[in-house]
Amino acid sequence: MKKLVSILCAAALVLSLAACGAESHSGGGDAKAAVYSLESATTFTFSDSGITAQDGSYTGYEIDGTTLTIDGAGAYVVTGTCADGSIQIKKGTTGVTLALNGLALTSADTAPILCGKSTEVVIVAADGSTNSLTDAAENNDDSYPDNTEAENAVIKCKDGAQVTLCGGGALTINANGKNGIKSGASTTEEGEASLTIRELTLTITFDEKPHDTTAETTPQEDSSMPSEGDYGDWYEYFRRFFGG
Repeated sequence: MKKLVSILCAAALVLSLAACGAESHSGGGDAKAAVYSLESATTFTFSDSGITAQDGSYTGYEIDGTTLTIDGAGAYVVTGTCADGSIQIKKGTTGVTLALNGLALTSADTAPILCGKSTEVVIVAADGSTNSLTDAAENNDDSYPDNTEAENAVIKCKDGAQVTLCGGGALTINANGKNGIKSGASTTEEGEASLTIRELTLTITFDEKPHDTTAETTPQEDSSMPSEGDYGDWYEYFRRFFGG
C-alpha cells in the first residue's frame, strides 16, 4: 500500500522560512551556497541511455553511464527522465547548488541523490518545475543485505553533510526502499550535519509493506497522521519519512 504525505514547509521539523539561499552564508545550520544564475550553470540532461552535458561556467563533474558525480563547487541544472540513474556529490565538496528543472530520476538499487560526507549542497526545485525522485525496494540493506550500493533513502545525506532543500517548484519523493530523506550525523571527524527544508512544495509517498501474519510480531506504531497534538506527536509521525 502506498501512503502519501504532502508538505509545504512542514511543521514537523524545525524548518527555516527564509527565502531559498540566494547569497553566500554560513551558520544557522544551512548549507553554504553561492549566488547562482541558470544562465551560467552547467546543465545535464538524463535519459535511459546516458547523460548529456552542456557546459556553463562550472566543470567539476564526471559522468559514468547514467551516474553523475559532482566534485566541484558551482551551479548545476539537472533535467530529463531516467529509469536507473543517480546524482552523487563527492565527499568534501562544498558550495554546490543543484537545480532540479523537470527531472524524473529513478534508481534501481541506490539513492537517486547522494550527498557525501562533509558536503555543502543546496538542492533547488526550479521555479514552476515539477520533479520526482524514486528509489526501488532494493535500496534497503535490511531487506537486501547483499546490495552494497543501498543507501536506505531517496535523498541520502551522509555524516557531516549540510544540505538545504528549497525552491519555487515541486518535488515528489517516492520511497520504495526505506526512507524518503535521511540526514547524516554530526561527528568530530566529518563536522556538523544539518538538513533544512524551506519554501518547497514537497510530496513524499512511501510503501507500507504488508506484515507477515504467519510470524509472531510486535504491535506496530500507529501510522495515521495526527489531526492535532504537540511537537512530540508530529515529530514521531514525520520521523518515519525522514529517517530520524
